[in-house]
Amino acid sequence: MRQDTAAMPPPSAPLLPSFRIQGFRAFRDLEIPRLGRVNLIVGKNNVGKTTLLEAIKVYAAGLDAPWEIRELLERRQEIRRGSPREKSSPQIDIERAFFQPISPSGHASISLGPSDEEKQLLIEPTLLVPANDNKTPEEQFFAHVYPEGNAQEGDEVWEVGLGGVPIRHVPLRLLSDVHSFQVSDPRQRGLRLGPKGVLTCGYLPARGIDRFNIGALWDSIVLTANEQSTLQALRIIAPDIERVSLVEDPRQKGMRYALIVRKTRSTPEPLHSMGDGMNRIFELALSLVSAKDGLLLIDEVENGVHYSAQEQLWRFIFEASSQLNVQVFATTHSWDCIAAFQKAASSHPEDGMLISLAQTDGDIKATVFNEGDLEIITRESIEVR
Repeated sequence: MRQDTAAMPPPSAPLLPSFRIQGFRAFRDLEIPRLGRVNLIVGKNNVGKTTLLEAIKVYAAGLDAPWEIRELLERRQEIRRGSPREKSSPQIDIERAFFQPISPSGHASISLGPSDEEKQLLIEPTLLVPANDNKTPEEQFFAHVYPEGNAQEGDEVWEVGLGGVPIRHVPLRLLSDVHSFQVSDPRQRGLRLGPKGVLTCGYLPARGIDRFNIGALWDSIVLTANEQSTLQALRIIAPDIERVSLVEDPRQKGMRYALIVRKTRSTPEPLHSMGDGMNRIFELALSLVSAKDGLLLIDEVENGVHYSAQEQLWRFIFEASSQLNVQVFATTHSWDCIAAFQKAASSHPEDGMLISLAQTDGDIKATVFNEGDLEIITRESIEVR
């Protein structure tokens, strides 16, 4: 039932037709030869489902990839404790971004992107050296423009390249320093030129969206067709919802929360009172419509959503992602979620792919199943998780 890698791409080609990860975190060399518009990632605990999402997010960040890696390591609390005796301060364990153990030669690198090498992102630790005559004019220009943080010749840096062209150098001391700025803001780096992100990329963690970000997402879609798409998603659970509005939380300045108006109620009520499933669907719909022409990554997509509503949720994801040109990657460990995905994918046979990650001879490998395979898997209850 392995997906035929020689098959023709679907009529509506996804933004990422394939994806390869080399040297990143748990993946020595993981290749996914074909992707769909909507991809469900399954596998046992600790096999790398969330790490696959993180790798895609790092790739989408383009030249900001080192800072995306720093953020994910900080989020995972991968920090080396300081030593009072040596008067050293805590540092982000930046080496943990690379596949472990690092080879005896000490050389490590990360390569991410489609199988087409011209579109791959490469990150390599190196020493900053002056531009020389062997470099093209473009390489010499970027070698001078893109060192940041007052980097000096001889400093340890991460060299970031796109399509084989090194473009940017980020000092290792900045990436490791727990007190350094979160550097997505170019004003903190003095950068004005050059390419940045490769793709728009939204991320919905298993724990949900940070409350500080909900308001900005809502403001970006209110009074547009995307507001109606969000309401459509909420009606999966509560068909009588008429309106949604975000209001200031009187207890916390700058924080907002959602109120809903229902046909069967005389007064608005907080969305949170409707339960975890309703909040999850609201955040998912917001994230999806905000990722137009880009990628959306969803960790543990089924969280809080009753199994009886999951097929409708997947149908919404398939339809909205097609309308908005969004490629979706979601993880799950739920059989109900896989079965619901298959039923929804049957109406979109070229768009749905299931990616099963498994340990094979000490390496993590991916097996890709299309909609036809999924029908057999669910009918025969074949274990793919």
